[in-house]
Amino acid sequence: MQDSNSDIIKQPEHGLSPTNNPLDVNSTIPVLPSESSLSPAEVLPVRPKRRTIRNRLSYILGNMVLFVAAFFLGIIFTIYMTTHAFDNGIIKEIQKPILNASGIPADAQLQWLDLQAAFSNIDRFFYGRDKIDHKKMVWTAAEAAVHAVGDPFTLFRQPEQAQNDRQSLEARRLGGGLGFYPAIRDKRYLINRLIPGNSADKAGLQEGDVILKVDGQPVVLTGDDTKDIENTSKMVRGEIDSAVNLTIERPSENNRVFDVSVTRADIVVPPIITRLVGDNKDVGYINVTTFGPETMRLFDEKVGELEKSKVTSYVLDLRGNGGGLVDVSQKLLGRFLDGGVAYYRNVPYQNMLIQPENVINEKEGLKLYDKPLVVLIDGGTASASEITAGALQDRNRAALIGEKSFGKGMAQYVLDLPSKATVRITFEQWLTPNKTSLSETKGIQPNIAIESNGEDINAGRDTQLERALQFLKNKEALPPVPASSGQK
Repeated sequence: MQDSNSDIIKQPEHGLSPTNNPLDVNSTIPVLPSESSLSPAEVLPVRPKRRTIRNRLSYILGNMVLFVAAFFLGIIFTIYMTTHAFDNGIIKEIQKPILNASGIPADAQLQWLDLQAAFSNIDRFFYGRDKIDHKKMVWTAAEAAVHAVGDPFTLFRQPEQAQNDRQSLEARRLGGGLGFYPAIRDKRYLINRLIPGNSADKAGLQEGDVILKVDGQPVVLTGDDTKDIENTSKMVRGEIDSAVNLTIERPSENNRVFDVSVTRADIVVPPIITRLVGDNKDVGYINVTTFGPETMRLFDEKVGELEKSKVTSYVLDLRGNGGGLVDVSQKLLGRFLDGGVAYYRNVPYQNMLIQPENVINEKEGLKLYDKPLVVLIDGGTASASEITAGALQDRNRAALIGEKSFGKGMAQYVLDLPSKATVRITFEQWLTPNKTSLSETKGIQPNIAIESNGEDINAGRDTQLERALQFLKNKEALPPVPASSGQK
């Protein structure tokens, strides 16, 4: 005779019955028993809540300790790997990605350590510690490093220089300047063009005057025209309202040498200067001084006013224009050309070889496609202004009159740095629509070459502008593109 509790004892475990056996294809899904269906001996135990919370906290704290320890060990390992040099082997291979991630060139780590050691040893041993300027040391090192690339257009610009560059894109601002455009000719620093009504003009200086000394210091040139102009101009500039003494040689007066005191001023040259010229005042003169963010707005505004005066033709003056934003040159071309190629870009490291970049025709921009046009250029015409002049010449839209341009057939990225310094890096070569490389031709040859000379300048004559007006008045045919500027 069976015990009365035998049915319970033999109850299938986990609530399975013969009819829902998991091995039986006809069985149903197993169901866990509720706590009420279990006998007192089979009630599931309940864990103490305090012990569970304590275990979880211990687990979290343990992981945090491990994370912090691993973090600091990683820092120590990184410092060790970046401050020690290994000749070869697997450690060297492990070290390379760490160096690259730290911004240290793996192929010049020893030289990097030399630089750090030089700085630390100066701090330790230099007798005049109060004279140490770490910022100046680092910036000078950066300038030297960028200069070592060997490209005259790849430059490190200290914060003050970078700020001047930014201002020059908004308007040609020469804070603490004298009001003239300089040039290097025959290895001499001279006044190329005066800005009328400014300090140099008021002091009686003339275009063509050679500056020999600044406050008694001789002007020394190195042969690098770009740096020579920048360094000498820095000597000339200073605090607004301060005086600078210049020693001048005047070729137009038998090389007479004399001293003159000039007061520095805040000189601002707008991006666009316009006026009516010609015998009948029917020629629009447009002087574009820089290619900046406001250039095209002012162009449409000021040239739009000229259009109301029944202008028949235009002179576009790009003399002394050192360039600026490339897309602005494309937009300027879009005022005179209805589409088509503006220039070709060549970026070998990106496998972009001779890729066309087109004119930008803005919907709201002026359309001067049918107005006769002459462009004035000289040795100060560079970069974006050469893109403009080169496209207008190659596409037979305008005659170029004046002197050979600067010859800067390269474009640069301008990258902002944490200290508000910048670095300019040449990233592409550009070619004119006829695929002319300015690196080979060393500049764009004008269709009609007219050199400005001291006598004309001192007489107040602009022979290049006069020739442009004559060209337009006589409705001369476009001269052929000079051989050195043609297709290769």
